[in-house]
Amino acid sequence: MKCTKMMPFCRRPYSLFFLPLLVRILPAYSSLHNTVTCRNFQWNASLDRKTGKARSYEQSSIEFPTRQQQPPNSRGSTTTSVTKVLESCFQSYPLWLCSKSVTFGLLRANPMQRSPLSDTVSVQDSVFHQSLLIFGKPRRKQQVLLKSKAAGSRNVSKLSCLTGKQKVVEVTFEFPIKGGLLTYRPPMPNDDEERGSIRLSYIYPQNLKKQTKASSEESIVIPFSIESKVVNFSPRISGPPPVSRIRQITYLNTQRLVHAYVMRQFHHHCYSNLIVS
Repeated sequence: MKCTKMMPFCRRPYSLFFLPLLVRILPAYSSLHNTVTCRNFQWNASLDRKTGKARSYEQSSIEFPTRQQQPPNSRGSTTTSVTKVLESCFQSYPLWLCSKSVTFGLLRANPMQRSPLSDTVSVQDSVFHQSLLIFGKPRRKQQVLLKSKAAGSRNVSKLSCLTGKQKVVEVTFEFPIKGGLLTYRPPMPNDDEERGSIRLSYIYPQNLKKQTKASSEESIVIPFSIESKVVNFSPRISGPPPVSRIRQITYLNTQRLVHAYVMRQFHHHCYSNLIVS
């Protein structure tokens, strides 16, 4: 089939890399509810035709129980342990993305040490060794918010044990996207310009006490919520703005679904590490 201007990426031989990836991921995506057990997973994604920017939001939650019989300082140590596990998962996201359990050995992570892309990780295909996504060094941010304000701004309401006036702690790791074949490259690109970012956050109540009674036992439940976002990403498949309707439909039915599959697997990966730890 002859390639047209509408799909310029198909002129390059390494575009064939996406065929086996889509063939294996899309059937798995259709059965996500049977293979992934993270609780209350929700997601949505969109592509703005005017700006050509893609956005997505994924959220899930879990309640981490502890027992009264533990030592008095166990609550703090349990919370610290959970946060350490989650932060370790977040920091290793580019490496996890290349694991065989996620992308079936089709990707590999290559740390880049040379300037100007210092402290970056290039996610490459394992066939042609082309950089698909280049992640910059993650930025960590921690803030305390009212639950009502957080829920109003991001539709976060999974910490059901809290009222709207109680405070939550939000810790975010943001990976800037520096480039790669999956990103749109403008005619006169700036190598230092970010082409979107991936934000990984976990949220938990500042006051960790929630007491419930069950058979005369008192338990403490620590509710955690995990969020992931793609912010202002310029996908190559959409091209320059304004985005045509055909390109928008192509993105929403290919790359958007692959991203949803990957992020749901990542949320499940985080909770699995909590259970193991």
